[in-house]
Amino acid sequence: MLLGGVHNGQLAQDLAVALKADDIRAMAATDFPDLPNTGAEETLTIKTGVLRDMIDRTLYAVSQDEKKPAHTGELFEILPDKLTVVALDGYRLAIVERPVKAAPFRYFEAINLISGKI
Repeated sequence: MLLGGVHNGQLAQDLAVALKADDIRAMAATDFPDLPNTGAEETLTIKTGVLRDMIDRTLYAVSQDEKKPAHTGELFEILPDKLTVVALDGYRLAIVERPVKAAPFRYFEAINLISGKI
């Protein structure tokens, strides 16, 4: 029997080839070390609008040049009384600080959490 000019057997064979799953080589999860517990389950609370505004005000200074990987993200510095977001691309520098109430903890900073790529 022909279906759209193709014999049913041929169509089934073509579909079987198209749907064939390849083996993906991977390592077992147990081969990787556990992530460290930072003890900072609840570091700070901030309204999403404030955080979004801080990112929007600094994102223009994030470099698109992958030859400068240290400039392709933003620095978030969290202190007990303020949050600072910093971005630079080698020419422009953007810094925004906002008061926050953070849980007492040791000094913490995170780099390259926000990529400049959209």
